[in-house]
Amino acid sequence: MRPATILTTFCLFVCSASGQDAKADLEKLQGDWAVTAMQMNGKDSTKEMTDNLRITFKGETMILARVKGRAKGKEYTIKLDPSKKPNAIDLSATDGKAKGFVVRGIYQIDGKDVKLCISNTTDNERPTEFKSAKGSELIVLSLTPASK
Repeated sequence: MRPATILTTFCLFVCSASGQDAKADLEKLQGDWAVTAMQMNGKDSTKEMTDNLRITFKGETMILARVKGRAKGKEYTIKLDPSKKPNAIDLSATDGKAKGFVVRGIYQIDGKDVKLCISNTTDNERPTEFKSAKGSELIVLSLTPASK
C-alpha cells in the first residue's frame, strides 16, 4: 500500500468513527434534562432559578425552557464534535433575534449526567474548560435526567 493510500484510509476511518461517536452522544442526550447547577460569570445561580429551567434534546434540536410560565422555550439546532478535546457543541438559534447565530461550547457526558459550558454571546471563542470566571460571559450547566 502506498503512503498516500494509508493516510486516506486512516482519515476515512477516523472521520467515520467521529460521526458514529457524535450519533452515539446525540442519542445519549435525547430527552428531558433538569438543571442541577448553573454558574454564570463566576456566580452560582439560585436553586429557584435552576429548578425553573428544563433542557430537552429532541433529534438534532435543543430546547431551553422555563418550567413555570407560558413563554416558549429557546430552540437551537445542535452539532456535536466529540473528536475535539474537550468535546465541542455548536448551538444555532432557530428563531428570535438570535436566529442564525452560532453559540460555541463544550460538553461532557458522564454516565447519566451531562455538563455543558456555553458562551452567553455569539462572539466568544469556544470555552476550553468547564469554568465560568467573572466577566467571561460563560455559562456552566450541570444536567441530570428529569424526573417524570
